[in-house]
Amino acid sequence: MIPKEKTIFFQKSRGMAYFMIGGLVLGAILAFYLKTQRDTYIASIKASPAHTNGVIVAKPTNRKTQSLMIDYKVAGYTHQLKTQVSNELFDHFMIGDSIAIVYASNAPENAMLDGSGLSLK
Repeated sequence: MIPKEKTIFFQKSRGMAYFMIGGLVLGAILAFYLKTQRDTYIASIKASPAHTNGVIVAKPTNRKTQSLMIDYKVAGYTHQLKTQVSNELFDHFMIGDSIAIVYASNAPENAMLDGSGLSLK
């Protein structure tokens, strides 16, 4: 007969294993969902690309990420884009500089920096 202490230990170990497997499954589902959203976002820009210039209005930073806040106008409306950039780009631009933006002409709120690895061909 197995001592009671060992069965409780094995039950806790099994429960922890199920918890870890469940966490991995949920993590995989979340990663797939985020990738699908990003692909849809890029596809909408590729379907009907249009170009404009934006103005850098802020450079918020924290310890891990560096980003640019960019205002751009389309058809009289001002939209705002917040995008993470590399250290080289972040150090190169200053507040008030102009920067190229590519956006979806049918949904101007979907935008990204022009030349940010998006091949429109």
